[in-house]
Amino acid sequence: MTSIASLIISSFAAIIALAALWKTHLARFRPIATTGKLRLRIYEIENQDSTWFIPQLDVPIMLVNTGAKIGTINDIRIVARYPDIPIPNAREIFPWHCVVDSGEFELEAIHRFTWLKKARLRDSSGIALQPGVPVSMHIVLDTRWDDAVIQKIEFELQISSDSKHKWTPIERWTHHISPSVWQHLIDGTSFSVDPHTSPRKEPLDR
Repeated sequence: MTSIASLIISSFAAIIALAALWKTHLARFRPIATTGKLRLRIYEIENQDSTWFIPQLDVPIMLVNTGAKIGTINDIRIVARYPDIPIPNAREIFPWHCVVDSGEFELEAIHRFTWLKKARLRDSSGIALQPGVPVSMHIVLDTRWDDAVIQKIEFELQISSDSKHKWTPIERWTHHISPSVWQHLIDGTSFSVDPHTSPRKEPLDR
């Protein structure tokens, strides 16, 4: 009877040891992410007889690898959807442009070509995440509009990583651009909105 009890205890201890080994050394790359407010700013660009607009989004993001193996965030983007347009799945992509120094960016954000010189830390590129080491960034994403966009826009930040070979949704925000808001935007005002959800806690690959 004693030998059976000892065997059970030994087996249980071995299971616990294996679980600990898995968590600390073998668990696959599992990133999680949290974000803050999404800010929209629009720059009106004039060149001889033509005019267009650069809509720019910026947002703080923190990434943490909860696994035990190093992994890579390959890319980040924001998908803009236009639910009021009578076209199914009307959307466009805001590519990740760069990472900025938050302090310098706040000082010069109204002047696009100035902050590009003073606040840009690096262009968009893959991010290696060590286990348990958080990486915080302030990122900028942008595209081009040839005409004014006066409508509701639903923004969704997505990430592509080693853990899942497709775009994973992270957070959503909604902006409502009325004619008066548009005028304020092209006059140099920026607008920020809170994320739809609380900070994301679960791994991105679920």
